[in-house]
Amino acid sequence: MTQDETTDRVQIQYTMAVYCNSVDSGDVEGVVSAFMPDGHLELSSDATAAGRDAIRAFYTPVIGPDRPD
Repeated sequence: MTQDETTDRVQIQYTMAVYCNSVDSGDVEGVVSAFMPDGHLELSSDATAAGRDAIRAFYTPVIGPDRPD
């Protein structure tokens, strides 16, 4: 494995950790930060969102402070 491949793998692992920890802690902005500005969210439930604003809008009622528990 090259140094670039190793660096890429570490960055991917870090991004996944940010995403998962943010979902677990209800941190919508943390989730959003795991995506590039033009990122796409595609879930197995067929839910999709394109761009950070749409991803924020999707996750806010699901994990945000006003979510139903």
